[in-house]
Amino acid sequence: RCYGGALVRYESGERTITVVGSADFMTNGSLLKEGNAALAMNLAGNRSRLIWYAPQQPEGESEADAEISDLIPDAVVPVVWQLCLVVLLLAVWQGRRLGPLVAERLPVVVRASETVEGRARLYRSRRARDRAAQALRTATLQRLSPRLGLGPNADPAAVVAAVGRRYAGGDQAAQYTLFGPPPITDNDLLHLAHALDDIERQVTQS
Repeated sequence: RCYGGALVRYESGERTITVVGSADFMTNGSLLKEGNAALAMNLAGNRSRLIWYAPQQPEGESEADAEISDLIPDAVVPVVWQLCLVVLLLAVWQGRRLGPLVAERLPVVVRASETVEGRARLYRSRRARDRAAQALRTATLQRLSPRLGLGPNADPAAVVAAVGRRYAGGDQAAQYTLFGPPPITDNDLLHLAHALDDIERQVTQS
């Protein structure tokens, strides 16, 4: 033991164990000073096998003991707080000032049936009686299926049979009204609408 306890060497069997308290003398900047190179070579010895153990951190300490704040230089903390204050002041300066709520009247009042009437006028202008009839039949089937205990994709034959048991017109009239050909004239389309209403009313009231 020498150098005030900075160097300890002892024998253990056929092995020589050397503990160096500081490795500063073996750095590139200090290796050529005060015979440090010779000291390093002598400490290494002349054995054919050398085990070099250089711990990265003191024994008994854990990497989890260090926090992120410990890695930040002390001079950086005031700068960070100043930047946060500047950003906050800039946000207050550039932020939009919200005034009191103002109640405004709606420019127009739209009736609930406006969409239906608008689509009807569009079908009429394009003479799309087939699409209008399909829309009427689809809407009627969607309302009737839950009342008949059928699913949304029920077979047409099953729908006709279920409707025919509650409709006074019978199966053939129900088949023609619900799944028949598209109307040819506007009067035919109007007659189809009345027939669908009649079927839905009788099924609902039965």
